[in-house]
Amino acid sequence: MKTPKGEQETIIHWYQDDDAATVNTSSYSMMKRYDKCVDKGDWECIKIEYCEGDIVSKTYRVPKSLVYGRTKKTTRDFQKE
Repeated sequence: MKTPKGEQETIIHWYQDDDAATVNTSSYSMMKRYDKCVDKGDWECIKIEYCEGDIVSKTYRVPKSLVYGRTKKTTRDFQKE
């Protein structure tokens, strides 16, 4: 029993006193993307949930620096200001 597309979600848990974040997703396209990060060794899959034999969600542990969402400013960016 797969999760309907309209109910699929991805949640990032960010704890200030921890050096890693937890990412939980029920989105199959995001699972594929995150599993590639696991294969490269950047992420760790810490939990898989099943319903009627199908995977319905996965939880990953990832260094905060990889999910921070802020890009570095380059010298070119400073010249524009």
